[in-house]
Amino acid sequence: MKVINWVLSWAATLLVLSEGGGSRAQTPDQSGSDATPDQGNKRLTGTVAGFGGVDGGGVNVGGTWFDTSGAAVWIDGAPGSQEQLQSGHVVTVDGNVDQATGKGVANRIAYEPRIIGPVESIDIENDRLKVLGQSISITPDTSFGRSHPSSFRTGDMVEVSGFVKSGGVISATRIEGMAIGSTIQVSGIVTGSDEMLSRFVVGALPISFHAARLDGFPGRLVQDRDRVEVRCSLSGDACFDESGALVATSVAYEGVEAADAVEMDGFVTRFESSVDFEISNIPVKTVPDTLFDGDDEQRIRADTHATVKGAIEKDTGTLVATSVDAQPISRIEIEAPVVSVDTETGTLTLLGLMIQVN
Repeated sequence: MKVINWVLSWAATLLVLSEGGGSRAQTPDQSGSDATPDQGNKRLTGTVAGFGGVDGGGVNVGGTWFDTSGAAVWIDGAPGSQEQLQSGHVVTVDGNVDQATGKGVANRIAYEPRIIGPVESIDIENDRLKVLGQSISITPDTSFGRSHPSSFRTGDMVEVSGFVKSGGVISATRIEGMAIGSTIQVSGIVTGSDEMLSRFVVGALPISFHAARLDGFPGRLVQDRDRVEVRCSLSGDACFDESGALVATSVAYEGVEAADAVEMDGFVTRFESSVDFEISNIPVKTVPDTLFDGDDEQRIRADTHATVKGAIEKDTGTLVATSVDAQPISRIEIEAPVVSVDTETGTLTLLGLMIQVN
């Protein structure tokens, strides 16, 4: 049984229970629509923030409820099921959204972990982990599997989902323990590439790709600024050479696909001005018609958490923004009948999940 820390007061919980035997976070009600979407295909990247919400089952991603009854689900590059999705997973949804109701129908949902690897160091006081050379920031919005970071030890295998910030720090949206022997992997932006030595760096992790299979590269080897996913499927210490570099068995090129309607959630990783910045290392260009919510144009800075809507250009991979909204990360939201309440332990159970109420 999974345990999720959920910030709610007992008074708010009891109020929801008395009003109908269900439980949901304090966000605007977006449930109950049978409308047919009237907008073309849309791609949305955001955090899984809730389950339920629509007839037949659904998933809330970045504040939008999607009917997932007919969706194909992909987990780490392989066919999967909705049951494998967890609160805090950063996913990409392809589907349609009804502008009148704000609800959508998902055709495809894909989840890719940002990191799977051994814990190198733990700094509980400053809410930081280091995994595969990547600095992981733990926030009040980070959700966990069965293990809390206070129980982690160096060498433990963990899976991390989250958003990259400037400087390469990853703001974790979910961390969970993994079995020893799991395939090691890391995603990020290439720096320090050296074709002669068959090496490059992701974050602070040196990577050797001399024996790796290269997938999807456009007729060339690895270059700086490439967006890649690196895996090592070797066993034990064989994934690291004598210098400490990760020995890659595969390196996949993850280019930015052109799309006419995109909604992207993430942090500003580079900021030059309100017309020239990057979100999750993807270039963003604003134009005179770009809509900013309130004073968001003045609030956009490095490490601002924002949602950008627009279209991605085919030739440049640049996201041309139609709107920019600076906002906090969504809280976790679950809507379902409450099965039981334990006032002694401060927990309630729904959908097979034990919710710790603070």
